[in-house]
Amino acid sequence: MKKKNKGGNKSISLPESIPHKEELSKDILVSIIIPIYNAAAYLKRCLDSVLRQTFQNLEIILVNDGSQDESLEICKEYAHKDLRIYVLSIKNSGVSVSRNLALDIARGKYIRFVDSDDWITCDSTEILVRKAEETDSDFVIADFYRVGGKRYSIKTHVKEENVMNRKDFAFHMMQEPADFYYGVLWNKLYRRDLIQKNHLRCQEGLNWCEDFLFNLSYIRQAERFCAVQAPIYYYVKNKGSLVAMEVTFRNTLKVRSMLLRDYRKLYQELGLYEENKAKINAFLIAVARDGHVSKNPISRNNKKLDKTMIIKAPTYHYSFNRKKEKKAGMKGIVQELYQVYGYTKEQIEEREKGRNRKWEKKNIKLLVIVHVI
Repeated sequence: MKKKNKGGNKSISLPESIPHKEELSKDILVSIIIPIYNAAAYLKRCLDSVLRQTFQNLEIILVNDGSQDESLEICKEYAHKDLRIYVLSIKNSGVSVSRNLALDIARGKYIRFVDSDDWITCDSTEILVRKAEETDSDFVIADFYRVGGKRYSIKTHVKEENVMNRKDFAFHMMQEPADFYYGVLWNKLYRRDLIQKNHLRCQEGLNWCEDFLFNLSYIRQAERFCAVQAPIYYYVKNKGSLVAMEVTFRNTLKVRSMLLRDYRKLYQELGLYEENKAKINAFLIAVARDGHVSKNPISRNNKKLDKTMIIKAPTYHYSFNRKKEKKAGMKGIVQELYQVYGYTKEQIEEREKGRNRKWEKKNIKLLVIVHVI
């Protein structure tokens, strides 16, 4: 079918019928959980992106974790304007406590997590829900945007378009276990019934990697996995965040050692551990990858961010003596690593006597590799 253009005799082709996607059931409710701590500078950007979702059947649970800025006032302001928003306010207890409280009251069929300093694309919830419904998946994972200053780039990993079973997905994850793509909560969609049935919660007391631990627990319960090859989330790395202040060489290895137990258990249950032992245990020292934004303005790997979305984050000042920490903690780190791999107290003491301390300090990574394989 052709239609004449008002501006002249030129004609434009129109499709005979315009294809449209089936409408998602209005009975589907999605719970979006947003923990908040001193996020006043960028909270409105986050909440506006959630309220602009093309999928509107939402309950939005905001948990103010003892903020000392205007975050709570902003939460109340938005809750007054939109009845889908629920506000909880607690004394500062950590992100895991905040998420767990929200999980306790969530009513949605699906669960989403969003961090208050980030924002989501307007169609992100619809994309995730549609994929879950069309494929009957328990777990949907998607690409995301990594924001750096005034530019952003796409972070992706799984290219598989078909539904994967647990073993297939675990094989993909094995390639880059420390990648943010797998570890974080915010680029994924979860089924609430699986979370409740298996009593899954974020481990309280951890200041980082608690999200990957939750994901490992969830993956062990899910049966059907699906990946979306479309970025649905804008992740902003804040160098002054509380996590950045508290992460040190010592507690990095300590938490990774604890996580490795659950990570390794997953592959043992799937029968993949023995043939991939070296790759799986390398998770302990794998570099966390959250994407890279080139500073080159003409790079094809990144795009310029809309000016309205650029917010200068507050600056935090912190310091600690890395040299003193490393000297005091080296012995404890090595002992903890030995314990992770089943050495008794007597065996550890015996190894302490025969080890070359100078060699150990220069080759801590190699030492780790030797003892995990």
